[in-house]
Amino acid sequence: MFPSVKSLLLTVLTGATIVSATPTGVRTRAATNFSGKGQIRTTHYEGDYEDLGCLTNKGFWTANESQCGTFTAEVISQWRDLLLSSADGQCYIQHISLRCGDKPADNNSIYFGIFPTRQEIGGGEALRYGQYGLMAGPDKYPPGPNDAPIPVQFWTSKDIGQKMVWLTWKAL
Repeated sequence: MFPSVKSLLLTVLTGATIVSATPTGVRTRAATNFSGKGQIRTTHYEGDYEDLGCLTNKGFWTANESQCGTFTAEVISQWRDLLLSSADGQCYIQHISLRCGDKPADNNSIYFGIFPTRQEIGGGEALRYGQYGLMAGPDKYPPGPNDAPIPVQFWTSKDIGQKMVWLTWKAL
């Protein structure tokens, strides 16, 4: 929740810290940058930018925290290009879908990039591939905690109506 203008003004004038409660059921995230070991989190791209789950080691979207994968992000250039791998192996793009583990075909890209600080998602970085950064699942609802993991792909204009997310980083 964002503080009201009145509490923000009070904070600026008095230096006091205002603590606001998070609504029940809404998970929030701390903004961090892609580096080292971490989880890839799915952050809703609008509204309250809530955390809607994570990616598994295979690169599928889940809301079951026990299935969250462990990833390694290796920055390989000054332009924040990076390589990603999970406990299952190298991550790559197959057509427009993110995958990890199986050996990528020669025409699949293993190089990702970063959209720098995104204020709307807490000031952290978001994963991108070329010019694309928003991801979508196969339907308009994210998976629930008891649902099987679902594939995730970079959003295209044909995905209108689907739940769209940024892929963000949670350091471990």
